[in-house]
Amino acid sequence: MPPTRQRPTIELRLEGPAVPGRIRVDSLTSIVKELQTSLRRQLAVQRRGGGRFPTEVEKACSLDLVGFTAGSAILQLEFAGPIDPTVDEQGARAAIDMLAAMQRAESGEPGWEAGIPTSILDGWEAFTKPIGDGITSLDIALLGAGRRQSAHLTAAFRMRVREARQQQGEVRDGSLVGVLWECDWKHHTAQLEQADGCRVHLCLGAGLDEIATELRRQLVQVTGRIESQDGRPVRATVGHMARATPGVGEPDARYGGFWENLSVDELARRQGVGPVTDLDALAGDWPAEESLDDFLAMVREVRGG
Repeated sequence: MPPTRQRPTIELRLEGPAVPGRIRVDSLTSIVKELQTSLRRQLAVQRRGGGRFPTEVEKACSLDLVGFTAGSAILQLEFAGPIDPTVDEQGARAAIDMLAAMQRAESGEPGWEAGIPTSILDGWEAFTKPIGDGITSLDIALLGAGRRQSAHLTAAFRMRVREARQQQGEVRDGSLVGVLWECDWKHHTAQLEQADGCRVHLCLGAGLDEIATELRRQLVQVTGRIESQDGRPVRATVGHMARATPGVGEPDARYGGFWENLSVDELARRQGVGPVTDLDALAGDWPAEESLDDFLAMVREVRGG
């Protein structure tokens, strides 16, 4: 009988004054969730845009918590689901690549950030957010299958990741206009939705929470430090917020804003579109002397037969 195949395991050790005595549930769940998300981003490094990860990426990098050592904060995580050599190998490879890159960042190796997308750096910063809040370091190790890769992450890692993110994105002083959504008072953040549907993550400065409460779901103008990627704003540190001046940043009334979700009837009314009264107008630029048979022959040719 062949031996039972064991899949790779990730061991996560938390160190600092907050452990092993106690650790906040929010910090613990955030660390595990962001670790899984970072693995998925590593495997789907070429993926762009928002939305869910592809099914194969989610499957390969899903984790189960299988152990928590008593009296300390050592978590054992196993790749989830039935044992599948192909899927397990994808998840393990993502972990190896991610941990190797993390360790280069922690060590300050010259050029460590080359080729690492901003989306991955964002995940790393979120993953290590608890460092400094009773936790001084995170140790991660991939064990099993005859291999071992590890990374020791400290406040130096967070600092270098933050610097790399700032270098990759264009940062400038400026203002943005959009509708204010999804305010999080606990973390002093909000989402600004611009007329073209682009969403910008806002970090609210001191004293802006109450103003944001009053202006929620309204068209506002924010001013501060704006970070852009690929020519589009993605986040802003806001120093000033106010209701937008009428006409500033408003979309063409004929087409409406992204958030208005106008019906076809309303769009037609705004644009002055009515019933067709002249069937000849539907012909467009088609020559009047051409017959219907010529038209149908052209359609068949365009369609490839």
